[in-house]
Amino acid sequence: MSFEKTIQELNKIRNEEYEQLRYDRSVWEGNYQGSNCSMINVARQDVRTPEELSSLEQTKRMIDFYGKDPSDRLNEATEDELQELMNLYDKELSEHQEATTKAITKHQSNLQALETELKRVLDKHSTKIKDSLKTLAELQRDEVYLYDSKGIPTPYSNTGILDYDKRAGHSISSDDRCLSKSKSPNYLALHHNYSALEQELLTNLAKAGE
Repeated sequence: MSFEKTIQELNKIRNEEYEQLRYDRSVWEGNYQGSNCSMINVARQDVRTPEELSSLEQTKRMIDFYGKDPSDRLNEATEDELQELMNLYDKELSEHQEATTKAITKHQSNLQALETELKRVLDKHSTKIKDSLKTLAELQRDEVYLYDSKGIPTPYSNTGILDYDKRAGHSISSDDRCLSKSKSPNYLALHHNYSALEQELLTNLAKAGE
């Protein structure tokens, strides 16, 4: 594990500080001589909420018990302990950086190998892919022309064959479209920009880990 000894030493210091706060619960609970009178006197001169007054009284008890505010006890690691922590950190920092650099280099190398392999596979099948893409592009072009092309001006708001279906007593549904729906891929654009398709395939395959 990276920074193993540093983390162990840090946890040791943290645990020691935590143990320092595991004080006798009687400091917080039960009757405390003079506490009621103290609270009454404070309340007479204060407009804070009962919860705030309770917190102040608990802090007062801690100060009386330990001689200092409990928040001050969270940073009592000795200089020797802290120096040991820093020594371990300085020693393990270079090891961590070396391991990180090695891991990044290996990861980038693996990604490059994956991309190279994917490109090899794509190149192997590129002719078939281009042929099928060309067919889809032609079919999509014809479909777009049929449904969306505009001829001479008409009083109808639709375009293409939709200008005529009602007059012919026929209803054309948007589901009749196969390749020119709103969510359909733009095969026409991909056919003219095959490199974009390759990049999309590489990205999707890499994300899937294939």
